Amino acid sequence: MDGQKTLFWEDPWLVQEPLAAIYPRIYLNSTKKQTRIHSMGQWNEGEWNWDFGWRRNWLGRDSEQWEDLQRRLQGLQFDSHKKDYWKWLPGNTQAYTVKSTYGELLSWKVGSEEVPFLKELWSLKIPPKAKILTWRMYFEGLPTIDNLKKRNIQIAQNEERCKFCLEETETTTHLFFHCSKVDQVWKLCYKWANFNTVLPANAIQHFQQLPGHSYKNKQASRWKIMWATAVYNIWMTRNNNIFRGQGVDTQQLEQKIRFTTWSWLKMDKDFPFNYV
Repeated sequence: MDGQKTLFWEDPWLVQEPLAAIYPRIYLNSTKKQTRIHSMGQWNEGEWNWDFGWRRNWLGRDSEQWEDLQRRLQGLQFDSHKKDYWKWLPGNTQAYTVKSTYGELLSWKVGSEEVPFLKELWSLKIPPKAKILTWRMYFEGLPTIDNLKKRNIQIAQNEERCKFCLEETETTTHLFFHCSKVDQVWKLCYKWANFNTVLPANAIQHFQQLPGHSYKNKQASRWKIMWATAVYNIWMTRNNNIFRGQGVDTQQLEQKIRFTTWSWLKMDKDFPFNYV
């Protein structure tokens, strides 16, 4: 790879997660965010020297993340004559297809209750990135604080709290379903259908919690698309707060969910409504 097309921090090139997600404190200390690999250093007498553009000297609590990143980068070889390319691991062709993705995900061990939920999720007319994100959310595959700690990534104590409520440690279940602020957003969305309810904390039950008059197939599918857009925008808002310093506003998040829902529903030619 020559590093011309790949973002050092934000693309999953070294491991299967972006380095920004694995090393959030190091990422915040770098002045070279949104920078391609080839601009993260220079050649000197045939040897590649990294230049991360640190804003400040290291604090003691950052040193373990920095040492771990250095270990990962040791021994990497770059080839200026070989362009970057994406490799899709499932399947035989190394090229992405929806079929190979679906087959790979269904090969994971799931219980009898999970299979209908996962098949229904995959059948929704939403972008593949949203399906995969929701799938990862369900299988605890997102780099939430608790999952990073399980991988022995050191997180400062003041960075562990949920970015919405600032009260509880961030876990997948808390972030999407338990958080008091996120719960307010879900209830704002359900008010679109004049539906008030107590929402369950279980992902499958939450997904199936439809307004009473929306159980017909088409309406149910559209409502579940709204559910997927909410999951997607909750995660994007969380990331924008961590990596871009953007504030968390529940009213603004509800508006993003509203617009994303409409734009994804418009992927269906039979959806007749305009966004207002």
